[in-house]
Amino acid sequence: MAIVLGVVQGVAEFLPISSSGHLSLLQYFFGMTEPDALYNILLHFATLIAVCVVYWRDILDMIMEFFRGIAALISHDAPWGNPPEGRRLVLLIILATLPLFLILPIEGLVEDLGANPVFVSVMLLVTGCVLFLSDKYGGGRKNVRTATVKDVLLVGVAQGMATIPGLSRSGSTISTGLLMGLDRSFAVSYSFILGLPAILAAGLLDLKDVLEAGELGIPIGPALVGMAGLRPTLASIREGKRVCLANKETLVCAGPLVLEEAKDYGAKLYPVDSEHSAIFQCVQGCAGRREIRREIRRLILTCSGGPFYGRTAEE
Repeated sequence: MAIVLGVVQGVAEFLPISSSGHLSLLQYFFGMTEPDALYNILLHFATLIAVCVVYWRDILDMIMEFFRGIAALISHDAPWGNPPEGRRLVLLIILATLPLFLILPIEGLVEDLGANPVFVSVMLLVTGCVLFLSDKYGGGRKNVRTATVKDVLLVGVAQGMATIPGLSRSGSTISTGLLMGLDRSFAVSYSFILGLPAILAAGLLDLKDVLEAGELGIPIGPALVGMAGLRPTLASIREGKRVCLANKETLVCAGPLVLEEAKDYGAKLYPVDSEHSAIFQCVQGCAGRREIRREIRRLILTCSGGPFYGRTAEE
């Protein structure tokens, strides 16, 4: 699954066709599970690296001009009327990034829209219409020196709107730039460089959530218990037996291995730990109703007290 999603992300990320929308539909129609947070973080940073590789000269020039601009401000020697192109591009990127802050309060609501395949499909159609109109009626001669504040702010608004699943970020920003009269070559390069702060911020926010939730590591205690039960569990699986598994820690430390072995040897796994068994029975009860099972995006099993973790006995 990871390879398939990675290929789709890699192909769609640099085409104005909404990689997030295609990933959402791919997961829905083929019954793929939602990738974990760490996988999303890796996708963000892989995209970041790819853009940096393609536009490294422009990015290096921007970094150098950024520090030169700060030095010029400190020394009161800043060329306000005609700054170098790299320095002006930094200012244009900062201005176009500002509208993204308006999206932060509704970030969760926007992400939830990705669970609706009809909505995502409609947004993909909207993306196609926007691309058609901009290609037909857009385009001009404005470049990094002649683009106005109004131009880049509207491009930034388009980038904010493109957080909606199915709306292509690059497609929306390039199209808006073309409709505002930007040169085609500049519109494309500006769009991808503009995406760097947004992609970096999204990756860092996901990383923060993962670290706060403690999802990057495996607790030592459950891992040790899981390793102790792993050998007899695998031995039973390789005999093709039905395994009633109360030792859920085995799946914590070696879940992919256990599931792969069970598939290869035709063994069945049945959770008997209370909460896990209850969830298993609920999902099995939906076996004949495929539309209900498709609505289940993720199952989160908690341990160490779950929602009561950190509370006192009195609370």
